Amino acid sequence: MRLLDDRIDDTTLDLICSTFPLAPQVFVDYPLCNRDDVEDTVEVFGPCLASVKLYGAFDSPEDAVGMRDSLFSAPNLSRVEIHLTDRAEEAVLGLDGILSTLRHPTLTHFSFGNDDGKAP
Repeated sequence: MRLLDDRIDDTTLDLICSTFPLAPQVFVDYPLCNRDDVEDTVEVFGPCLASVKLYGAFDSPEDAVGMRDSLFSAPNLSRVEIHLTDRAEEAVLGLDGILSTLRHPTLTHFSFGNDDGKAP
């Protein structure tokens, strides 16, 4: 199941969640831009979450580690895309933390892009 937009009404979200006993794979194709976005997404889609797209400067090591920790709690995560939106030296302080997501035991696909401030 591909989710293209984070503006999902409660009724639709309830219907999506009602399919979870069937163990669908959820591919989040909209940008997750901060720790709260990642935590909320993992909380809602949990074991069905298969793919995420992270966009950001990753300038906070604490937030990057928080994102990583949240992603590690998604047991079936298989794909992570990281899109760096700022290349300034201080903007990548948390990059090590988020890149350590590569150690996720079920991760099979990873991509890293330099988007120069252009989040979709």
